[in-house]
Amino acid sequence: MMKTQILLLLLILPILLPAQNSAWGIGVLSLPYDSNGKINVYDAPNGKTEGSLGVEENIYAPGTRTIIWRDGKFGGPRMHIPDEAVISIGYEIQGLIVHEERDGHLKIMYREGEIISWIAIEELQKEGFIYQPWISFMSDPNRTFFTMSYGMNIREQPNINATRILTVKGDQFEIEPTGKTKGLWAEVVIKEYNSVYCEEPHHLIKTYHGWMKILDDEGFPNVWFYPKGC
Repeated sequence: MMKTQILLLLLILPILLPAQNSAWGIGVLSLPYDSNGKINVYDAPNGKTEGSLGVEENIYAPGTRTIIWRDGKFGGPRMHIPDEAVISIGYEIQGLIVHEERDGHLKIMYREGEIISWIAIEELQKEGFIYQPWISFMSDPNRTFFTMSYGMNIREQPNINATRILTVKGDQFEIEPTGKTKGLWAEVVIKEYNSVYCEEPHHLIKTYHGWMKILDDEGFPNVWFYPKGC
């Protein structure tokens, strides 16, 4: 399946197996839903200003807000954000995939080519926009992840030779990071329930503590979550 097709599936499926797909880039940029700030979009690191990026009212869904890319500096016409650039990171909350970091700038919008697609890290921090490399995003204690048809081993220590505690497989296991990481591994709490996610009754059976290789060898997420909830 082509890389762009995989990201399109990500927008319509509640959960996707992302491992070993460079379309995931190196991390994600989140823009606060209620922010009125805007930042410049450049044609290259420290290059020419070609547009701006911010969060505005969604003209296709009144009452909601969405990421808007405008041509020209702060006020030009709205530009199309390519599907490959966007990832759902919460209910009605979008993020932008970051493909490269260079000279204090982040490449967004496109994986390839020289289309305007760079933003300055210093500027986004001033406006409260947040860039997280995948290891930071995936180890956030406020997130709950799941596996699907594949299994993920939980081990006593963050290496593949450590004693296996259990294999997590299916939506009856909820994966909660503690925030502690080592390399591609994250310390996690695994909660095993008597039913799958969103199915009632949903009672906790047992809790496990251990380490999961939360990113694959290429640095892409090994598990994902349901951004819109049940």
